[in-house]
Amino acid sequence: MSNLWIHPALILIFGGLLLPLVPARLKKGWLLLVPLLVFLRVFSMAKGVFGVVHFLDWTLTFGRVDSLSAIFGYIMSLACIIGTLYGLHVKEDAQHVAAWFYVAGSLGVIFAGDFLTLFLFWELMAFSSVFLVWFRRRPESLAAGYRSCSFTLPADWRCWPAWCCITRRRAVGTSSRSTCIIRRPPCGWC
Repeated sequence: MSNLWIHPALILIFGGLLLPLVPARLKKGWLLLVPLLVFLRVFSMAKGVFGVVHFLDWTLTFGRVDSLSAIFGYIMSLACIIGTLYGLHVKEDAQHVAAWFYVAGSLGVIFAGDFLTLFLFWELMAFSSVFLVWFRRRPESLAAGYRSCSFTLPADWRCWPAWCCITRRRAVGTSSRSTCIIRRPPCGWC
């Protein structure tokens, strides 16, 4: 048996990246196939911890599957199928790609096993949702996308030092301020 664990978000990301290369006559089939594969992947995932990667001093866990995350994974992958089915009339590939990246980010958040992984997938959701708003191509949607960027992205980055401190304290096993990676984070939480 193989130790290869494929994250359902990877199916959506690669499916979205390959979508512009799919011939027009096969496009609707591809649009339905990829979300169905994601649902089947989420449905077939065993409970446990998978996709553990050691990067610098961090241990990134891309797949922490338990009963609660499995239920939310089912819901999100089913919503992806329904949303893609509803959007089959959309001819622009970029809109489908942005929607699939958003769902990939949400599946990454659902199955994230640590703060850094959660943060990375959360940012994927933030960026892809802005592109979904911008694809409306109206002055109002452009302004709404910029407003979204100006509020959500700085707020996310202000939380980053706190997440570093919390993760570092848990790893070291102390509540001391001296274990923070950043001595004086701008948010003042540590």
